[in-house]
Amino acid sequence: MNVHESSNNSNGPNKDLTNFIEQFRPTNATHEVRRTINCSSALLDNALISHPERLATSGKLQVGINDHDLLFVVKKQKLPKPKGRIIEFRSLKNVDQNAFVSDPRNVPWNSSYTFESIDDIWSHWSGLFKQVLALHAPMKRTQLCNNQLPWISPDIQKLIRIRNRLSPCTNRLKLCKYKKQRNTVTAIQRRAIKDFCADIVSTIPSTGLIWKKMKPLLPKNKLNI
Repeated sequence: MNVHESSNNSNGPNKDLTNFIEQFRPTNATHEVRRTINCSSALLDNALISHPERLATSGKLQVGINDHDLLFVVKKQKLPKPKGRIIEFRSLKNVDQNAFVSDPRNVPWNSSYTFESIDDIWSHWSGLFKQVLALHAPMKRTQLCNNQLPWISPDIQKLIRIRNRLSPCTNRLKLCKYKKQRNTVTAIQRRAIKDFCADIVSTIPSTGLIWKKMKPLLPKNKLNI
């Protein structure tokens, strides 16, 4: 039976529901009979969804109270991706210690005494020193992953860094190493999430605190189904 048609309705289909379905073209998530009596069976309720690809499963549950089964729909969930933050640091990779010690001796520090204010003198000294420092240890910027997920341990972070360095490319050997490391990280993260959830359920007695701890596992953006 179509969701908006009824052969037993003398007044015809519901116009509002018919117009809604024709305009938005939703998909019916379940086609199971939900009410069965001695003489007939009927599909009473429907779950209309706009994005079938976001649906994990659907079905009905016999509650035992009456002959009207309970309809349920399960939506696919995705773990939120934490936002990274950008930091600035000085690269000491190519520092020559001897040159770094000797170069400040050649800086004209006496030129700062042309200023009368001690604040201006200090500012001038700082500028001269920053010039020397930038020559030997230049500033660089990098993006760090925000470690807000409680199950990410330092060992997992180390494996993730190794995986990121083995980013896929045209090199077949490097690509195989990347896939192997990627699968290892995925398996370890899944086990860590299971252990994290089991530890919360077994140690926290309050339902409210459990959901508060589970918040990193829940999506932040609401998806319309």
